[in-house]
Amino acid sequence: MSENTNDAEPGGRTARQYLTYLGPVLAFLVLPFPVATLLSPDAATIVTLVSLPLIALGLGLVDGAVFRFNLSFPLISAAIFWQATRMFYNSGTWVYVLGALILLVVGQWLGARIRPEKPTTKDSPAVENSEEGAR
Repeated sequence: MSENTNDAEPGGRTARQYLTYLGPVLAFLVLPFPVATLLSPDAATIVTLVSLPLIALGLGLVDGAVFRFNLSFPLISAAIFWQATRMFYNSGTWVYVLGALILLVVGQWLGARIRPEKPTTKDSPAVENSEEGAR
């Protein structure tokens, strides 16, 4: 294993990029409890219905910008949200998981589009291909 915790295998996440998985845990499993206990039922419903789609889109944007587009983050986040629906919401609210999954995928796709490109190095395929084309 590499000594530097920020080094990742090709195509893999760095240790810092795994921190984005804390977002769904905090947003879907931790946040509903204080919202439900601190707000009136009507206010908690409105806050939940407005914030959860925005949170799902935002989490996807952040992970797409920090890492890249893939389906593992949206699927794991949707599984976390599904567990939250079983813990905090009525039995019919599981269907919101599908909407959250769609927003997570869209957000991650958009986040990957705004991600700054890393400069190519001598070892990268882009540089090797350009050198071969120059010959």
